[in-house]
Amino acid sequence: MNDRLILSIFVVVFCANFVCAAQPSVSGVSGSAYSESILVDSQTVYPSTIHPGDEVTLSIVLSNPSYGFITKDITATVLLPSEFTGIITEDTLTQLRVSQDGTVVFRFKVNDNVSPGTYAIPLQMEYISNETKVTPVLKATIDVTSYSEPDIVSVSIEPQNVELNKAFTISAKVKNTGDDVAKKVTAKLTYSDDYETYILPASQLSLHLGNLEVNEERNIDFSFIVDRDALPGVIPFTLTVEDESENLDVENISVRIIGHPNLVPSNFTYDEEIIRQGDAFSASLELENIGSVSADAVYVEIIPPEGMTAPSATYVGTIDEDDSGTAVIDFKTDATIPAGTNTFTIKVAYRDNDDTKFISKAFSVYIEPMLQPTIWDYLIPIIVIAALGFFGWKWWKRQKELKKF
Repeated sequence: MNDRLILSIFVVVFCANFVCAAQPSVSGVSGSAYSESILVDSQTVYPSTIHPGDEVTLSIVLSNPSYGFITKDITATVLLPSEFTGIITEDTLTQLRVSQDGTVVFRFKVNDNVSPGTYAIPLQMEYISNETKVTPVLKATIDVTSYSEPDIVSVSIEPQNVELNKAFTISAKVKNTGDDVAKKVTAKLTYSDDYETYILPASQLSLHLGNLEVNEERNIDFSFIVDRDALPGVIPFTLTVEDESENLDVENISVRIIGHPNLVPSNFTYDEEIIRQGDAFSASLELENIGSVSADAVYVEIIPPEGMTAPSATYVGTIDEDDSGTAVIDFKTDATIPAGTNTFTIKVAYRDNDDTKFISKAFSVYIEPMLQPTIWDYLIPIIVIAALGFFGWKWWKRQKELKKF
């Protein structure tokens, strides 16, 4: 009997020790309570490659092992090292059933001066399991890597409006804004083959800048000459800066090529062959645009001599390149205008890109003297009146003689 009792006690003690040995332990928490602990199943970070200065989203999948109990009132807090600044550092779950997963999400910023390396992110847990409050500390990790970043920080064009048969320069400033050396940096400027005939490079379009230290800057220039036969318009360029790690920056650049209108008075005619003092007449001024672009807002101003009047201005409108336009001007002379050659000035104004251009030219008109009355101008009306009176008297006398008979 005693042997059986001793054997039974031995079996009970052995089983109890076996169960306790299978349970993990945490300081301050009973083994039976912590046997239901939550574990880190997996983690993901965004962005996948993390650099100093980045904002990071850390997602951690928590799992409740199959040997546990339901856990509830779960709070997870990331205990960030000094190299990081928290944005969202706490997340909660209502509960996790046995073998159930749940995800907690945190956001924080990697400080700008952080050295590359692997950093442990402690995860302070707090939850209720088997009616007991459990506060274990789990762990996640993130890798911070260094990077180079050749950036195009500024671009300028000189001059901003490029004329035909002139030179221009595209200048840029390149800076390594990363936290590591940018090695074997190259800069390349390209533009469409459609413009190669008219936009002629005066310098290399591919430059080797060598290595750029952190925050180091380098100025680059590309020079061109515009052919005289180029068509005015906007020419697109693309500037690409890249290092050996294929970190690159691309900038689209637009260069404005401008032409100029050129109006010349080509013909001036009158509608009357003979113009006398006191006459009204019209004149037509033909303007020809021999420039490379249209002339806009064309108007003609007349400055007549004394004794002649004309409209102050005549609007013509737009005259396209290789085309002409006509201004019709109505004149009126006084009887006091001197006979002979009279000179007047015509001014033409038109838009030349962003400016207004003026041209003026003097024209002359010959004024014949007003016709003076002669003796016949007086005698002819008298003779006509006398003849009418004579024939009228004859008719009256004839009528009177007929009444006597």
